[in-house]
Amino acid sequence: MGDKPQGTIKERLSALQAQQRRQERRRRIAVIGVSVTGVGALAAAVTVFWLDDRARTSLDAVQTVNVTQRNHTSKPVTYPQAPPVGGDHSPAWQNCGVYTDPIRNENAVHSQEHGAVWVAYRPGLPKEQLDMLLDQARGRDFVLLSPYPGLSSPVALNSWGKQLKVDSADDPRLPVFLRTHINGPGTPEPGATCTGGVGEPSA
Repeated sequence: MGDKPQGTIKERLSALQAQQRRQERRRRIAVIGVSVTGVGALAAAVTVFWLDDRARTSLDAVQTVNVTQRNHTSKPVTYPQAPPVGGDHSPAWQNCGVYTDPIRNENAVHSQEHGAVWVAYRPGLPKEQLDMLLDQARGRDFVLLSPYPGLSSPVALNSWGKQLKVDSADDPRLPVFLRTHINGPGTPEPGATCTGGVGEPSA
């Protein structure tokens, strides 16, 4: 008679312990599920950010022009693009650097032949926008920066056979274009100089 209550207590304790173990397993599964969900959400967020950043810096909108002529001429040249991105040009190239006044197309095109990117901007561009362009141009050996009257967009990036027009100087594609097309794969005369020509840049 005295053993029965004791056995019942042991059974109850065993059942209680088993229940606690089941509850602990369920909590662990829930925590793991939350962790996996959190990691998945973070990975998804990183993927979306990466794709968005890649889209913002994509150069898919760059216009490619097949330039077939690159003869030297002392005569004015009528170019199909404004600013031009190649073609016949002056025998003298434009010294790379920053200009506050417009430069001749024919000289700038010769610089493009040597691997320069011509960053042209619409006159009257706000100072903060111009400062952004100056930050991009300073310290680079193969960049021309100058105003371009009649430009159809606030800023145009031009290398030999390539052009990208943008609405703002803080467009994230601007530094990507410079990295890609300064002495880029389409340069007719890679390694040629961008100094010793004509013009006196201010910076």
